Amino acid sequence: MLIALGIIFAMVAGCSFPWFSYLWGKILDSFLFANDPAQRLENATYYRNIFFYLGLGALASSWIAFTSWTILSERVAVKCRKAYMKSLLRQDVGWYDVTNQFELSSNFNNDALAYQRATG
Repeated sequence: MLIALGIIFAMVAGCSFPWFSYLWGKILDSFLFANDPAQRLENATYYRNIFFYLGLGALASSWIAFTSWTILSERVAVKCRKAYMKSLLRQDVGWYDVTNQFELSSNFNNDALAYQRATG
């Protein structure tokens, strides 16, 4: 569910950029073809409002996509930490004699962070 939400809103956020380009072209055209200053002001106000609402939509969809992927990466990191800890606890007692305990905790943290970075 979270993956689908992130993908959908990332696509919506990505689709906003071509619309910004299209609207910028429409603004330039409206200034070129409008001779009356009142008409230019009306066109500028109209396109300003469209830009504003499109920007709000892009902001909201980007935020939702980013939040979805961040939550997903946190969940994956927690699952990896649990699986890593389970595998450590299943080791034979002699394995801990030959393994450096300080290196073990450092590797544990580095691996979990690597999984988290890889997913988001």
